[in-house]
Amino acid sequence: MWVVVRKAWFTHGWIAFVTTSASFSVNTYIGIDRFGLANCNARLGMKHKVLIVEDQPDLRKLIRMTLEFGEYDIHEASDGERGLLLARLIRPRVLILDVMMPGQLDGFQVCRKVKDDPLLRGVIIVMLTARGQLEDINSGEHAGADAYFIKPFSPILLIDRVNELVSCTEY
Repeated sequence: MWVVVRKAWFTHGWIAFVTTSASFSVNTYIGIDRFGLANCNARLGMKHKVLIVEDQPDLRKLIRMTLEFGEYDIHEASDGERGLLLARLIRPRVLILDVMMPGQLDGFQVCRKVKDDPLLRGVIIVMLTARGQLEDINSGEHAGADAYFIKPFSPILLIDRVNELVSCTEY
């Protein structure tokens, strides 16, 4: 049985956070985008830059391998400072961002700095983190994240969501 814990408006549509447990910890979410098929802007043949900012090399490799089969030019960084610097250099279309990383900038701070930068504010930010409490999800939303995945995650759902966000938003 699914119980809706909370509904929130993210940049790209309504998100219903749902759980199967009585403790109301968020297990997953169901996204209902406001974009209809007619509003999607398919960019066939165009390689989009994706920046993966994750401190765990094995997880970066899994995400890279998941996205390699799509039309993506993949870049990687191992902490928030390097991720922000690389984002400013390459201006990625998608930023996949962990929250808890070594260094001075965590994922929420990087997200806010990217969304506050006039040259980067159109970057799609997907948070991918072990922090799955409602306050963490709210922090991601307030920082400007376009999607929020909780580890462990489904690589198939990640690629589907990234493809959907890329094809249905202007840059």
